Amino acid sequence: MKKTEKKRRELIEKLAAYLLANGLQQSSLRRLAAAIGTSDRMLLHYFTNKEDLMNAALSALATQLEDILTNTRAEPMPFEVLVPHLAAFVADPRIQPFTRLWLEITARASAGETTMTTVASEIMTSFYQWVSNNLRVEDPAFREPLAGLALATVEGCVLLEAVGGETKIKSAMAGLALLTKGTLSEPEQLG
Repeated sequence: MKKTEKKRRELIEKLAAYLLANGLQQSSLRRLAAAIGTSDRMLLHYFTNKEDLMNAALSALATQLEDILTNTRAEPMPFEVLVPHLAAFVADPRIQPFTRLWLEITARASAGETTMTTVASEIMTSFYQWVSNNLRVEDPAFREPLAGLALATVEGCVLLEAVGGETKIKSAMAGLALLTKGTLSEPEQLG
């Protein structure tokens, strides 16, 4: 590996750690440089611009989270096992910094911040692919809709976790268990 590439990776690791600990609020180029012990000019030597730098650091964090997730379970799971597994995963205190940062990214993306829209889309696509790859289905035609439903459910858990909705998450997982066991056969039984 070239010295330049090695230094760039080193900077990415430091930037990723800073963003994970501090979020996006304090992420001006000058502040990021100072936080990792370099200058903004040096950062621009290794990155095209701030957008390139943020993409690299946030992509590194997405990969780190995916690695953690992959190491929690090695084999594909049926929907009714995968969703509660992921709901528990996002409630894990070591995952909380990732989910807080994810909420910041999505908030900025929804406000139209181009860099964050691109990053959020890449992260969501990667996570969706992980969910799809780790979902065990009998009929391949069910993979896409169940992966989408699993992802939407887990994203709802991330939002509920952020606002103290742990009891709502438990209720949702109980509802999922009822649905997957066929306990609720008619929609009017929900009321």
